[in-house]
Amino acid sequence: MLKSAVEPTFGGGADRCDVRIVWAWGYSQQLTGQFHIWGVSVGRGLFPTLVAAAVATVVGGITSIFPGYLTSVAAAGTTVLVMGGTGHPLSTPPDTLPYVRQFVDAAVNNYVSPASSTGSTGIPDGPYNGVAVITPEEDAPRVGTLPVKASVNEGLAKLHSCVTSSVCDYNLDVGSVAPSGSDSFVVFGYSQSAVIAMLEKADLAAEYAAGEGPAVTFVVIGNSRPNGSLTARDTSGLVTFLLLGVRRDEQLSSAVPTDTQYATVDIAIQYDGISDFPVNPLNLLAVLNAYAGMGFVHTTYTDHSLSEPGIVDQGQYGDTHYYLVHNPVLPLLTAVQLIPVVGPALAAALDPPLRVLVEAGYDRTVSPGQPTSFNLLHFPDPVTTTVDFLRAIPVGWDNALQDVFDSRPFGTTRPGPYGVGGPEVEYAALDSPPATATTPATTSKTTASAPTTRAVGRAKPRGAHRSAPRAARSVISKPPASSRATTSAGKSLGVSKRAS
Repeated sequence: MLKSAVEPTFGGGADRCDVRIVWAWGYSQQLTGQFHIWGVSVGRGLFPTLVAAAVATVVGGITSIFPGYLTSVAAAGTTVLVMGGTGHPLSTPPDTLPYVRQFVDAAVNNYVSPASSTGSTGIPDGPYNGVAVITPEEDAPRVGTLPVKASVNEGLAKLHSCVTSSVCDYNLDVGSVAPSGSDSFVVFGYSQSAVIAMLEKADLAAEYAAGEGPAVTFVVIGNSRPNGSLTARDTSGLVTFLLLGVRRDEQLSSAVPTDTQYATVDIAIQYDGISDFPVNPLNLLAVLNAYAGMGFVHTTYTDHSLSEPGIVDQGQYGDTHYYLVHNPVLPLLTAVQLIPVVGPALAAALDPPLRVLVEAGYDRTVSPGQPTSFNLLHFPDPVTTTVDFLRAIPVGWDNALQDVFDSRPFGTTRPGPYGVGGPEVEYAALDSPPATATTPATTSKTTASAPTTRAVGRAKPRGAHRSAPRAARSVISKPPASSRATTSAGKSLGVSKRAS
């Protein structure tokens, strides 16, 4: 049965809120993991020596059974503090243990590990110790009992404690190693928790001078971008209220700085209305497409990876490197795709001409990191738009026929992410390293058997810059998504005490 829910998601600052509408068949699947403190303390004398020998024997036997995992965890020097999205605090219950493990695995393997494979992002290399930080992730009365602002504030306090003190509230069940004060940290946030991550970044920047404080970087997905999020664009709050029924005083609106010492990677999916809203709200087709993307796209980040084909490198702005996951079909056409037999081909045929009209509502030459509000005067040249629309019609037919018969009779080429007539995109062949196991639930490493190149494009944005050229890397395969669990795991919450 088709269900719906509304999720306010925050990003970009202390008073800023986005709201997502979630349509999902039965449930909304997102990303999953947790951890234990394991250790043995022995004193002096014969008995402790025998105990230590026995422990060593047992550990040696376990190592022979799980050599890959134990080696990975023992060597892990980078701790990934993973937070869930609204409705998923990553505690068990309410989340199931398989869900939490899958979420942490996806966060590390799909986003953090690929982001680290190029030195230009500043994300540290693995191996990684994935830690499920417990945050409320509520939005009363829709989800839980806390209003969303209170949920974000409590989550921020929990994350700040994990990063700056010896106390970290985390899930004990997954089996990851407890965070250590000597670790470098990567904070991972999705949707509502992406806001928590960005608020923590702002707080750290205000508290510590460059070169001081904890070693921490950030990776966020589905975040409210300075140029792209609805709340960043809608400074009056009118469009947000008309679309989502959210008042301005219920939103978080102040900007998160991008000039800090904390390296950040921000990944959005094209046409996710939370992160990629059009700049001109008078383009109603683009607005409706982004609105549909809030439901059909914002919930699909676990189906993607930063190492998949078609990633657009949007460049560096300040401390943040931006990436956009290419969406091959407009969210408006999702229902068309579901038509039996002919749906996928029909959507492929309609997408190119409609994409020309949708993209007319965007300005892809401006960096996602440059704060950009609505611009009612942004209208591309109507003659050029009309010509591109007409050129896109045979492209659509070729796309559909190629998908069905592997033939392009009109001789056109498949356009890039921004469609026919879109801005120039530079491509590079990139490789990424295989991911490393991070939890006991991961019994094998997801690796590619041979290096595979992929085309990664970057439009030339104004105000963006690259700090270094990219290195070659091989594609990693995404871990399989787990099925929805039907039973709840027992509750096991922990407060980690770690040495300073």
